[in-house]
Amino acid sequence: MALPTKYILKISLLAALGVVLNLIEPPLPAPVLGIKIGLANWASVVGLYSFGSFAGFWITFIRTILLNLLIGFDLRGILSLAGGLGSVLIMELLYYVYSKDVGIIAISTIGGITHNLVQWILIYFLLKQPLLLAYLPLLLIGGGFAGFFIGVAANFTIKRLGGVLNAQ
Repeated sequence: MALPTKYILKISLLAALGVVLNLIEPPLPAPVLGIKIGLANWASVVGLYSFGSFAGFWITFIRTILLNLLIGFDLRGILSLAGGLGSVLIMELLYYVYSKDVGIIAISTIGGITHNLVQWILIYFLLKQPLLLAYLPLLLIGGGFAGFFIGVAANFTIKRLGGVLNAQ
């Protein structure tokens, strides 16, 4: 079954917006090393809630690969891809199982926490430094706040632009 052109176009536009947001974010001050808002994740959350059916996954995958082609694929790129895909898969699962009980902000918050957890696990296994355990709670709290902020922004966007974003 071929995907409709409008669907592919909207997924592509959200992925491109995610790349732009990712390029804009580095100059913004980070309160703690390794913790940022993750503005690009907004595109994935909006895609998930607007299109369902793994749209968030494809947006995350496309934007992360495009970004890494632009700035160079290194450890940051691997961490970004792993964290992004891990978090969006958890959000997709929660969306399909609990979407009637749990809202976009809660699912995005869990996605933010998962993003940082996946990245931390990868770094932990690469460096094998027990002192990284002390940093984990800070990363999880930061991921929760970032996910909450992204969820609020995505919720606002969908309420304002829902008709424009629908899959038809």
